[in-house]
Amino acid sequence: HTGTMTMAVFDRRAVRAHRDRAATGFARHDFLLAEVAARLAERLPWVGEMTMLDGRATAYLCKNFVCDAPTSDVASVVAELDSRAIVVGSV
Repeated sequence: HTGTMTMAVFDRRAVRAHRDRAATGFARHDFLLAEVAARLAERLPWVGEMTMLDGRATAYLCKNFVCDAPTSDVASVVAELDSRAIVVGSV
């Protein structure tokens, strides 16, 4: 077969609909997030020092025990992760 084949991994509209439905009740369950964060900080003490910037979701990208400056800029996180991508089977 020499043609191009397209495969849909997930339906973005369905994902958004489920996300939006779940988001309305998130506040009732945010204690789970706090508990997970506390347990993670117990096991990895340095994680406790990683805080949000300006109350926004914040990414800390680390490699070999060295972390880049934290950022809330999604585009820069995606670009950095893409640049660090490992291709299976590459040398």
